[in-house]
Amino acid sequence: MTSEQIIQLVLWGVATPLLAGFVVFLTVWWRRSESPATVVLQTALSGALGVAGAYVFSQGMMLGVPSVPAKEAAHWLPIAALAGAGLGVIELLVPRLANKYVALAVVIGIGVVLPRTLPLEGRAEWLRPAVLLWSLLWASLRVVCAVPTRFVGIIAMGILSACAAALLAASGSLKLGQLAGIVAFALLGSCLASVVRPGTRWVGPASGAVAALLASMLGQGIAFGSTPQSATMVLAGAAVAAMPASTLGVIKASSWKRVVLVGAVVAFIGGVAVAMAAKAAAASSEY
Repeated sequence: MTSEQIIQLVLWGVATPLLAGFVVFLTVWWRRSESPATVVLQTALSGALGVAGAYVFSQGMMLGVPSVPAKEAAHWLPIAALAGAGLGVIELLVPRLANKYVALAVVIGIGVVLPRTLPLEGRAEWLRPAVLLWSLLWASLRVVCAVPTRFVGIIAMGILSACAAALLAASGSLKLGQLAGIVAFALLGSCLASVVRPGTRWVGPASGAVAALLASMLGQGIAFGSTPQSATMVLAGAAVAAMPASTLGVIKASSWKRVVLVGAVVAFIGGVAVAMAAKAAAASSEY
């Protein structure tokens, strides 16, 4: 990699999503309303724009503006980001959708039944593993982000995104790894903004956008690259394991120990997934 390529990677893959996530999130929340209805709307906008908006902008700057309709698999990723954020907004505005039984029905219906009933072949082949991963990630992250402890949700999503970037890069999907890195840095920018403007809950649009993006990237890595599906399922297991870690009753909701525990659980299981992908890539290169 030349010095020019390194500078371009740092500029578009790190600085752009970091700055976009910070500025957009802070702008939305700078003048927080006292009206409960307006606060709900601000929460929706901050999540949707702070994560999905920062990602779409950053991918456009790094790879060019995606075509509509999408011509390449990567062009579907901004659509996935906006669709996931939109689903999160709907969940936020319709409390009935937050019911755990409704979430379970969504997981079973979309993650298990849908890939077995629809002819997902050819260019749509990546949707088969992606929808299963999405259902696991979305059902898990929405619970983790609903925990009242500050920073639990965004730390879990940030580490999960970083592990996804490392997993994809380790298995040879460098472009997808860079795009997953954009998600991680957009979350970091939003996290820094939330330090300046506290009182944020990441349940809803942010968790929906992150779940849709990571699932789509991992699904494309499986279908069109050498990403082992077993490693992606372990990574999704990191999000699932974060649920009991984030709601553990022996730790006070206000304690920073909960943040450390969730971060450690996600990082450990995510690290196992990355090691599995790296091992599989090394084994394939020996032949």
